[in-house]
Amino acid sequence: MTLMFGLRFPSAYFPWVLMGMRLLMSGSLPIAELLGVLTGHLYYYMQDVIPATQGRPPILVTPNFIKKWFNEPIGGQHPGPQGGPRTPGYNWGGGNRLGGQ
Repeated sequence: MTLMFGLRFPSAYFPWVLMGMRLLMSGSLPIAELLGVLTGHLYYYMQDVIPATQGRPPILVTPNFIKKWFNEPIGGQHPGPQGGPRTPGYNWGGGNRLGGQ
């Protein structure tokens, strides 16, 4: 990933780079960014780590009224594409050659 001034770093470090830039540019502690990282780690732990290690369902469940807002089927599985079997790759068509007859 590339940020300002051509600074390149792995995407996993993006929140930490933003915190460092805020610290350098404003001189204040990036409390909001730290809370965001803490919240993200807590969500990941509760949603993925605990169910995988303890064999229980996820602790956090999306409320039904939110699922209804987004027409999420119960169970989280969307139906497959309608029609016949899919072929691998894209079928974008032949297109038109520019400047040709």
